[in-house]
Amino acid sequence: VAVGHQLSELDERFTMLHRPFADVHDALPAGLELSGMLIDIGFSSPQVDDGARGWSVDQDGPLDLRMNFEAGVPASEWLQS
Repeated sequence: VAVGHQLSELDERFTMLHRPFADVHDALPAGLELSGMLIDIGFSSPQVDDGARGWSVDQDGPLDLRMNFEAGVPASEWLQS
């Protein structure tokens, strides 16, 4: 994400949108013509390997289950509601 923001400052053709994929239609300005889109919808082993990320099944850590810590609530809070 940080590198994407740096690239958008260096190249006006590039715009960084850090949003849930489901919001992509709302995130794009009306009338914008896209020449391409790069999306990251994958899951990587560092997310599971690091117990602090909240996804590990073999390491102690919080039960979070969010890809973006700034969006939504951790799974531990959601389960208590």
